[in-house]
Amino acid sequence: MHVSHKMKSAQSINNLPDVLSSSAYGNRPYCGGGWLTDRTEAQETPNYTCVSKAAPWRPSTHFGSARLPHCDERWTRGMGPVVNLITETAKLYELEGLVVPSIYSAARNALYTRYTPVDWLRSHKLHLTHSDQARQLGEKLRADTIRLGQEADDRVRRAQEEVSKLLGDRINDVYFLRNSLLEETDAMVDEKNRLLESKRALEKCLSETENPLHITQECLYHREKRQAIDLVHDDPERSLLREINIIKECQDNMKHLVDKATAQYSLCRAIQHELEKDSADKFQAMQLDQTAHQLKSSSAGLALHLGVEKIDQRMSVPEKWAEHTAANLKRSQAERASSRKIREEIDHLLNSVSMRMRESWAMSSSAIAKRAQETTEARNQLQVQLTKVTQELFDVEKNMESLKKCIESKRGPLQLAQTRLEVRRRRPNMELCRDDPHGRECLSDTRGGRAAGNNRSADAPTGNHAIWTSRLTACSQSD
Repeated sequence: MHVSHKMKSAQSINNLPDVLSSSAYGNRPYCGGGWLTDRTEAQETPNYTCVSKAAPWRPSTHFGSARLPHCDERWTRGMGPVVNLITETAKLYELEGLVVPSIYSAARNALYTRYTPVDWLRSHKLHLTHSDQARQLGEKLRADTIRLGQEADDRVRRAQEEVSKLLGDRINDVYFLRNSLLEETDAMVDEKNRLLESKRALEKCLSETENPLHITQECLYHREKRQAIDLVHDDPERSLLREINIIKECQDNMKHLVDKATAQYSLCRAIQHELEKDSADKFQAMQLDQTAHQLKSSSAGLALHLGVEKIDQRMSVPEKWAEHTAANLKRSQAERASSRKIREEIDHLLNSVSMRMRESWAMSSSAIAKRAQETTEARNQLQVQLTKVTQELFDVEKNMESLKKCIESKRGPLQLAQTRLEVRRRRPNMELCRDDPHGRECLSDTRGGRAAGNNRSADAPTGNHAIWTSRLTACSQSD
């Protein structure tokens, strides 16, 4: 009964951790009712430091549980039941198969947690010493705190007075720079409006150059309708081409200046936006600084803002702040100077374009009038020549008719001579001799007369064609 009671208590869930803490003996030889374990071997150190290991009341040996690699039924029946660790309450899977010894003293653990009187006295004196040191430190801390509070109050008061003075100076600086920005903004708006008017005048002049250019090109297109030799590269054509080049050159200059004025107008708008943004920021900053300048320690709405004293990377320094405003003013002045220069260029270009186009128009008109007079004189001469050519053409046609009749009269003798030659060509063997009757002289005369007639007949159409060409040319030029 005594052994069974111990086994039940050892198998309880509350005692399982103690079993685990004492199960560090490995596989040891079995001796009697348990495994003998020496206290000098490796085991878990108890949770105390003040008890000497050589205490006479500390046991040198005790029984412990261990895991066996092999256990037969005879040993299992002799030692009692095996702890079932695969349960919902224990869930200690590492202790599966653990055999609980028959004798296990739970009261032995109390011996390992006791202290000696020397330890108790030492702990009491240590507590008293610590309390005295804490009390002295508290008295010193109270004195330092009072002194630091008074010094902090003085520093805060002086800092508030200095900050108020600096805020007043800052408000004056912001007010002065804001007025400068507003004056520069007004000047920029006026200059921008003037530039826009000059640009519109230039664009209107550019559109009006299209009509003279169209007229000049139409003149060249009509002159391309000339025929043959009349397609001459004369002074009127050179004058018209020169006028077209001048007009296109003026248009290119005006387009370039329009683009330049447009870009300058965009720059003026950009700097105006920067000036307005800077002045608006300064106005808002001035209002905020005035509000901050009027605040006091007794003002309503004061609150703690944690981390507000940390420097933000986006904040500027006074030097950069002043340089930013000065750079905006300087850039605005430079852009206004560039705008005035562009307006002067526009005025000069308008005068130059007007003068050059009038001169080229006058030169082209004079050259065309002179060429028209020359063409009229040539036409009168061609009409006189046309009458003569028409008469000569009539005479040539009569001559061609008589020449055809002469050629036709030579056809019979030529046929006779050729027939005789064909008949004598049939002579046999040696009789086929090139003798005097061969008729070379007679055939040559016949051929010569017919050839001369044919040549004359061939020359007659050529001459007739030349006369007809001259007549047509005279007619076309006279028209």
